Amino acid sequence: MVDRLEVRPLLDGVRGQPPADVDGLTRTIVALSWLAQDLGERLEALDANPVTCSADGCVAVDALVIPRLS
Repeated sequence: MVDRLEVRPLLDGVRGQPPADVDGLTRTIVALSWLAQDLGERLEALDANPVTCSADGCVAVDALVIPRLS
């Protein structure tokens, strides 16, 4: 899935920067997916934006979790 992103070549490093931690990005996406799955019907929305990815790892800079109220 990550390899199909239009911006995928940027993760390989640009302008002399080292490649980003694509495995870390993949683990982050999978972890968020599992969180959404585990919360299931109790979850209205889950948003992590932006997610930054560098050679040192991957970080969700901001996240929003909205519970389902009914």
